[in-house]
Amino acid sequence: MKRNGVGRENRVRGRPRSERSTSCGGGIRQSHLRALLLVVLGVLVFGSAAAYAQFRISLVPEQELLTNGGFEIWPSGSKLPVGWEVTMPGRENRIAKSRDDAQGLYAVRLEGGVGVAVGICQTASAGVRGGATYQVGLAAKGTTTEGRVRLDVILTWFDALGAEIGSRTVLLLAETGVTNYRGFSEWFTSPDSAAGLRIALRNPGTLDVLIDSAFLRVYGA
Repeated sequence: MKRNGVGRENRVRGRPRSERSTSCGGGIRQSHLRALLLVVLGVLVFGSAAAYAQFRISLVPEQELLTNGGFEIWPSGSKLPVGWEVTMPGRENRIAKSRDDAQGLYAVRLEGGVGVAVGICQTASAGVRGGATYQVGLAAKGTTTEGRVRLDVILTWFDALGAEIGSRTVLLLAETGVTNYRGFSEWFTSPDSAAGLRIALRNPGTLDVLIDSAFLRVYGA
């Protein structure tokens, strides 16, 4: 939040600032008072101190971990966007580039079907560290008003030796009639021994789903 650069006279109650008490019992310092007021404002605006803390964290992203999260780069003749792999080999024919995008030029289309779910994934190691705060998000929609659109976003953590140390579904879309792009995001903390992270975007349903503007960010402490 940007502050107005209005200058203040260097006097308080008629005394120079240098003459003000600096003892521990001299009252609330200005910096503490400002911090208290900001927390109160955050609670009023965002509903809770935790929500305000998330708002502050979102102001200082340290690194984007995804490659080609906007799905703008596709090699000629390839079924997969640059940086992404298929979660189930042999299912590449159910993944396609789409001009029905949320922003930019392209989105990725995961076709629905009966049987094995189709999805794309990528693994990050640079920038991944244990005990850090992360935010994952994307825009998604269906292509028909009939039936339920489904999308799983799954995170899997690995230690420095490549062993899996945890997995969780952080986003789940399971709604009917979603034909306009909707944004989803969620915050989470990595395990203490995390050194690698795989994100998978998976369509386990029978209807097609379009995905765009995916991101996975790590934040400074």
